[in-house]
Amino acid sequence: MVEGDIIVSVNRRPVAKVSELRTIREGLKPGDDIALKVMRRAINGWTAQYLGGVLPDGDSGRFGRARNRLRCNTVSLNAGRSA
Repeated sequence: MVEGDIIVSVNRRPVAKVSELRTIREGLKPGDDIALKVMRRAINGWTAQYLGGVLPDGDSGRFGRARNRLRCNTVSLNAGRSA
């Protein structure tokens, strides 16, 4: 993740509010698999980024402290294209 990313889903569960993110986070524990869909600003609009990894030990489900240690695979799709 990079500064400015907007989390829109965690493990395929939509996130529209911080309270929803907190609820999901409370159900996670270190070692759990995690999949994030984030929107990231790009030169030509916004792109969807799909990040996956394992929540590190010692973070008690906190995404903020884990973000620099979460080993991720990233797939980028151009979300700004018109059909």
